[in-house]
Amino acid sequence: MLAVIICEICPLNDVEIMISVLLNVFNTRVSLLALIKRMIEREVSRTGDIIQSLLQNNSSWCASANETGLFRSNSTYTRFLSAFGRLHGYNYLRSLVQPLIDTMSSMPPGTSYEIDPTKAIGQDIAQNKRNVEYVAAKFINLMSSSLPALPG
Repeated sequence: MLAVIICEICPLNDVEIMISVLLNVFNTRVSLLALIKRMIEREVSRTGDIIQSLLQNNSSWCASANETGLFRSNSTYTRFLSAFGRLHGYNYLRSLVQPLIDTMSSMPPGTSYEIDPTKAIGQDIAQNKRNVEYVAAKFINLMSSSLPALPG
């Protein structure tokens, strides 16, 4: 895919402009998701290549690099994914979280969600667990009902 090659050879000082152009060119859900999928595959592959190189050189930190290195660089791919998230994800997350906040704020004053017995001293832990379960169930319902509004 030409867009992926452009991402790999783009000079650092032109990355933001290139990301803006790509977000405009790939403006349909299908094409944008295909590009994102390809970028994720490249980022995972790139991280895997780094791990293989470290393993061949018997590097001591290679065991944890796989977990910590993925999507942590300032590559064009990760910057594109961040831009996509900012552009398309904000309203979605807001629409997802706001009803949850409304649910929690409509609970009676003093409602607690602490279930750690060492921190919930003097509280009804069983009731706190029910509170957590209630809010978690609401959140799961909100997430599953929001799939049609998922950005992309």
